Amino acid sequence: MGVEYNGRTVLLKVNHIGINQEDVYKMIRSQSFFNFKYLLSQQVQYKKYIISSVDRLHPISGIKAKLEGYQMFLKSYPPYRQNTCLIQYILPESFQDKDKDPIQESLK
Repeated sequence: MGVEYNGRTVLLKVNHIGINQEDVYKMIRSQSFFNFKYLLSQQVQYKKYIISSVDRLHPISGIKAKLEGYQMFLKSYPPYRQNTCLIQYILPESFQDKDKDPIQESLK
């Protein structure tokens, strides 16, 4: 999808990351997840707004722009500084889904 911005056409790619349900169930039963959940709950327990995002690590993925936008948001709206938390998950560029869509694979 192309978006016009400041006299330029910017390519915008929107997609989702597939999640293997069995892996999620296995992970949320693990001790390491329990520890992570406890630490995270301690850090965000007084936050009213939690923004979460998952992105692939790629030179043009826009992660830097997203973080700069979050910083600008906090500068522009001081009341949200103490009440907002950003949780940014970054997947390695080589991350591959276990269950690939056969239709997408056939189009490659």
